[in-house]
Amino acid sequence: MAWLPDSAFGPADDRPDIRRLSQISVKTMEKQIYQSLRSGHVTLSGDAEQQRKTLDQADKSYGGKLFISMSKRIGLMIPKIGPGARFVLNENFLDFL
Repeated sequence: MAWLPDSAFGPADDRPDIRRLSQISVKTMEKQIYQSLRSGHVTLSGDAEQQRKTLDQADKSYGGKLFISMSKRIGLMIPKIGPGARFVLNENFLDFL
């Protein structure tokens, strides 16, 4: 999976295609995390209902939500609040590179 960043500079309306591709990139990454938690390599104990509850809790605590939350917190994704999360390269990351 490629990490496709949008620019954090200037209005996003100037680059609707890049913005949309960056949002799709985030959704794809989230989907991969979701699928990896449900791979056949993980064995869960309990009945089907208990396994479902365990996976639901994993989604909330360790899955895509944690990934997005941490990425927004460190400035890897915008907006910090609300839908439409997308990867960005901000000034701090460009300086670091």
